[in-house]
Amino acid sequence: MAFTEKWLDEHAVKMTGMDDGWRAFHEYWITEGGMTPGKDYRCKVVYDGITPFAVIALSGSEGVFHIMELLVKPGMRNKGLGTALLHELLSDGESIIGSRIGRSGAVIFPCNTASQKAFEKAGFVFDHSNDDGDAWYYCYTPDRLSESIQKTASSIVDILHYNFPSIYLYGSVVLGDFKLGWSDIDILVLTRNPIAEEQANRLVNLREELRSEEPDNLYYHFFEGGMLTLDAFINQKPDRVVYWGTSGQRITDSYHFESFSMKILLENGRLLCGEDVRDKLTAPTYAELKKDIENHLITIRKYAHLSGNSLYSFGWMLDISRCIYTLRTGKIIAKTAAGEWALKEGLCPTPDTLEYAIKVRRAPRLYKDDENALEYAGKIAGDIQRYADILENEMCI
Repeated sequence: MAFTEKWLDEHAVKMTGMDDGWRAFHEYWITEGGMTPGKDYRCKVVYDGITPFAVIALSGSEGVFHIMELLVKPGMRNKGLGTALLHELLSDGESIIGSRIGRSGAVIFPCNTASQKAFEKAGFVFDHSNDDGDAWYYCYTPDRLSESIQKTASSIVDILHYNFPSIYLYGSVVLGDFKLGWSDIDILVLTRNPIAEEQANRLVNLREELRSEEPDNLYYHFFEGGMLTLDAFINQKPDRVVYWGTSGQRITDSYHFESFSMKILLENGRLLCGEDVRDKLTAPTYAELKKDIENHLITIRKYAHLSGNSLYSFGWMLDISRCIYTLRTGKIIAKTAAGEWALKEGLCPTPDTLEYAIKVRRAPRLYKDDENALEYAGKIAGDIQRYADILENEMCI
């Protein structure tokens, strides 16, 4: 209790609402809340070696828990330790609290972006806001995303077993920036042997079949990618290609992989199954990255104003941020992180719009039916183009 009280600096009090301190919070739930320590209430101190650096309080039982508070020691915040302890707790609940954690929830203030990031990286997803909008509810269902990814990969292997497929995950999921309701789950399937017509016909409908088997699973809808031979992928040769995209699925004869995706695949991609063949692929040069940014700028100039009253209009602001980041560093980071970086660097001529875009990206399910957000989205075409002017100037440096 003594050192935990010392961790409640001004920032921690603001983000937790524990104006009366940790002891008062702890004792309230035992006395007024009627909770029994070790049964439906648990409080754990977390150590790094011999140094205590965090305390976490949970309520619940029988596999369903609510994380009531997570407090990290000043000076040790923003180092990924909160995410690490959440990962450990969720994966090893039986030895830590004496109970497996099947499902969990947490309430986070909308202004507490640090906690939102920590919980999202640990697998929590935004669920809903309370009526007043001053609290966001996050939920965790063990490995639902991971299970969906693995089931999709296994189903593909069942169809392409004798084609020796290598299946990769890349994009926002591997960059830790997947947002349910906005992001895609990007996969790439490269085979040693050509995909037969009968196999292609089964694969093209596989995504929809998985959705029909699990109607309550929201993840299958967001799988996107291409399936083709490694030879055709490397040499850009015509091939029988199965494509899953936002607009649907189809069998085609080509598949283009732009430099950003290639760089993420090579540096961050996760091999789900099969032989790792990335040593046969060529990393994009800075000139190739710059060329694709130039093409993206042309797309922004031509189509950004057509997004209208859609949350995806805000996506252009984040795309521009990431393009500028890549031009300056030669590296690729997640779109949300790029937007935050650009905001901090003061690069956007309309920072309020970029800040709002980041808010929408962080919790798209909160804003998807918000009339004010949709109306705002329909009015930012000029802001997008002014930010594109900054990108164009960067291209000339």
